[in-house]
Amino acid sequence: MNGDLHPGNSQWAEVALSSPHNGKAELLQAAIQKCDCAVAAMRVLIADDNLLIRRAIATLVTNDQAFEVCGEASDGREALEKADILKPDVVLLDISMPGMDGLNLAQMLRQQLPATKILIISQHDAHHLLPRSLEAGANGCVDKARIVTDLLPTLKRILDR
Repeated sequence: MNGDLHPGNSQWAEVALSSPHNGKAELLQAAIQKCDCAVAAMRVLIADDNLLIRRAIATLVTNDQAFEVCGEASDGREALEKADILKPDVVLLDISMPGMDGLNLAQMLRQQLPATKILIISQHDAHHLLPRSLEAGANGCVDKARIVTDLLPTLKRILDR
């Protein structure tokens, strides 16, 4: 059925009028069940050795309903372990982390989780790192200096591929 179920849509009105439910939550659940159009948020794993950066990225990501943070890691080895357990849709990797850098980790993740998208984040110029990032198996690269403006559009672009 149509995935555009929202108030004002004719299917929404049809469900609302035919639903025996009184509360908004029950109405929404009934509408989703009828249209079978629930969309799950994309699961994101954030790997950066800087806690403040991880929290800032998590805040950016969770401000968009299309995404949810499923986990965080402070080094490359922890990121590899968590990715194997959590099976995220996308992993955000700092290029410079203790234990394993982001490019080596991207290569390992590409082999271990081929369907998972990988985005390198770096304090270095992303344009210069992009060829190396792509060669390592990443799907893109974002400069930390531009993360507020570039992260979500880049995430959406790589997930649409």
